[in-house]
Amino acid sequence: MYTAQDIEVFVLTHKRPDFLKDTLDCYLNQTVQGFRLAVFSNGHSPETKQLLGEYAARGVESFYVDEEMRSEDNHARALVAASRKVLVMAHDDDFIHPRYIEHLLALLNKYPQLSLIISGHQSMNKADWQTATPDRQVYHLKNKNEFAAYIYSGGGFAFSSACYKTDFVKRADPYTCKPFGKVGDVPFMVAACGAGEAAVTCFPFIQARIHAGQDSYDYATGPHAQEWFNLSLFYRNLLERPEFPRLRLVFYLQNYRHIRIGWHDWCCCEHEKMTWGQFFRQALACGALCYKSLIFGTMVRGSYNHYFQRKIAKLNVEEF
Repeated sequence: MYTAQDIEVFVLTHKRPDFLKDTLDCYLNQTVQGFRLAVFSNGHSPETKQLLGEYAARGVESFYVDEEMRSEDNHARALVAASRKVLVMAHDDDFIHPRYIEHLLALLNKYPQLSLIISGHQSMNKADWQTATPDRQVYHLKNKNEFAAYIYSGGGFAFSSACYKTDFVKRADPYTCKPFGKVGDVPFMVAACGAGEAAVTCFPFIQARIHAGQDSYDYATGPHAQEWFNLSLFYRNLLERPEFPRLRLVFYLQNYRHIRIGWHDWCCCEHEKMTWGQFFRQALACGALCYKSLIFGTMVRGSYNHYFQRKIAKLNVEEF
């Protein structure tokens, strides 16, 4: 049986002491305590050093280096340091619901084959969200392919504070994200899922903070066209398989829409270099867009498309 002592929460940070303080407070105010809480900081600033000194008295460990590091390098050193059964990888600019660890333990103990647990994503009023009683509903996904189908079909998720079985996540290469640029979160989680199962909570335990200078919302830095095509090929490799006929149909329904979304909502940095037609033809040429999707994906659109994908894949909600 898993207890809080089996969990360690590692917060990755880079010169954001004000945001970091809020994130640490969220974890220190969890309804369940006894887990290890540590901060991995790089490009260390005096303000961050002072903050971590103050929080050391509350049991927060810190591992910092003064030189600037890429996010994946900071991620890699955190993976090396992981030593307990369960690892939660947190970002330094999110709010975490006070019952998150409590619900992670309930899931880990009900579904012993889980190697990955992530929170659903939904923006809520912060005051209402903090006092809300989370439901106990979850998408229980039997393998990494079903997990990929859940995300590909439009399921909400939060990459931050994802929970991993340590034995599985240590086998995942943090540089898996490189061919995908800033949309490499799902490939990493799929790699960390490995041969285990995954769960996505219906309740949004993680609330992402939007702030100035946030690279996630700076589309001038990508993703670039090839990175988006790489992501589509990644999903195709997982879903278009003869042993998963239901998931293969999900891919055909979603593939064209995924390429359209990539052009309109993500690859904005490419709009001055190419037209939609050129983007479309490149996607076809490299296999990121398949011809079958031009039939299935354009016949069934909008909310009906998502409905059919979920029903076909049998991605059902369970109580835990």
